[in-house]
Amino acid sequence: MQAPTILETANPMTAPTSNNHIIDNRDTAALREYLEADEDARSNRDKWKNMVGDRGARTLREIWSMWPRSLLEALMNLLQYDALWTNFSLGKIAPLTAVRCTEEMEDGLCHVGEIIAHILGHGELSAEVLDTETVQQLECLMPRWSTADCCAIEKMHNEGLIFNKVTNSDQWAALNERLKSVSRIVTLDTCVGKEVFKMSRPA
Repeated sequence: MQAPTILETANPMTAPTSNNHIIDNRDTAALREYLEADEDARSNRDKWKNMVGDRGARTLREIWSMWPRSLLEALMNLLQYDALWTNFSLGKIAPLTAVRCTEEMEDGLCHVGEIIAHILGHGELSAEVLDTETVQQLECLMPRWSTADCCAIEKMHNEGLIFNKVTNSDQWAALNERLKSVSRIVTLDTCVGKEVFKMSRPA
């Protein structure tokens, strides 16, 4: 039996409000307070506003009122990677709530975060080294399985097309090894634009 979609479970009169289910009004208020609490949070709030696209506040209200906390947190975790969100609108994700189950969407978004964190060495390199050009060039490459993709990555780095902020040779060597261990490099656009939302883990 297919799991219910977010919209099918979003009845506030019947849906539970634990961490793994629908966010109630108190949770929504707490989230708003978090987003407006300090300078970093205000920056996050502005990013949310910039990412919702033409639908604006309506999309934000839908996300805050209908999405499970775990799914919302998966999205918020990706806010630290600015390059993932270039020219990307949350409006692209909103329609998926009608056709995809919560677990499927959460798994896909978390997987993007896991891949990026793995590539950056879980904090060894800052999120700032990941630029828009790098994201676009690496998307959908499969370096773990493709020698051609590994060679392409080396060539792009030598030409300054990817990770041009990583100038230390030792850091690049370690970064390159991590890239080679990834089965498939995925981004937000990969998740939203492809039929398959779940993808294999990096190693």
